[in-house]
Amino acid sequence: MMIAAVGLFGLAALFPISSLGPEPDGTLFHTKWRRGSRLQRLDGTFVKQSDLNVGAIETVFPEGNLDDAQSVAMILRMPDGVGRDALNGYVAYSKVCTHAGCPVALYRAADHKLVCPCHQSVFDAANDAAVLSGPADHALPRLPLQIGDDGFVRADGDFPEPVGPGFWEHA
Repeated sequence: MMIAAVGLFGLAALFPISSLGPEPDGTLFHTKWRRGSRLQRLDGTFVKQSDLNVGAIETVFPEGNLDDAQSVAMILRMPDGVGRDALNGYVAYSKVCTHAGCPVALYRAADHKLVCPCHQSVFDAANDAAVLSGPADHALPRLPLQIGDDGFVRADGDFPEPVGPGFWEHA
């Protein structure tokens, strides 16, 4: 009876471990952005270099992935000479706030500030989306961009770091 009791306790210990689910396999570290992916709006159209006026902002997804919330980004066009390494005035950042994962939905073009309305984190779009205030503890990841020969704005790869709220890998 003692062996059966110990065996049942051992079997019961496996259930909580198995309920943790599968290992994420890197899905937390990568999005669907790939080199050459066109930036697609929610209405299905693609962003061309000539589409955005200075001060404009658009929500974009990787080509063919309009339902992927982790990959949502925003592209904005800043005046000439504003923004580090801006590609013809264009920069793109993850739209997922690094504090609690809310969408960064507000842009103050006058001072190039991105604002998350959930907890009022403010990011400097002209300085690699560095945190200016609020509870966010690190900048929004920046999507590398390129302009294709056809005039479409394209991703030059995935975000260089995980998007969204920080987790144990962040220092």
